[in-house]
Amino acid sequence: KKEGREGGEERERKKRKKVRKNERKRKEKRKKKERKRNRKRKEEKERELEEKHREAQLAAQHLELHLKQKEQMYEERLKVLDNQMKKDLADKDTLENMLRKHEEETHEKCKILAEQKA
Repeated sequence: KKEGREGGEERERKKRKKVRKNERKRKEKRKKKERKRNRKRKEEKERELEEKHREAQLAAQHLELHLKQKEQMYEERLKVLDNQMKKDLADKDTLENMLRKHEEETHEKCKILAEQKA
């Protein structure tokens, strides 16, 4: 009887050992699958980040080009306005000189008329 019981205990011990071994294998498989999923998620996230980085670089290049074009346009406008201002100042000087000459001539004519009356 004792040998039968010991043999039965041995079988139970082997059975439990086998169950634990199978549980460890299943646990390792789950861990392996989880690591694989995590690796895929990480790779996908890296691809997304790289794509966003490329998009950001393109947007920055586009903005830089746009700003350079705006800068050139404003520089051209400033040149036009500067030239217009110089022309307007020259016209003002000419008109002021004409007005001064006209006032001098008028003053002289009034003087002559005053002398003729007297």
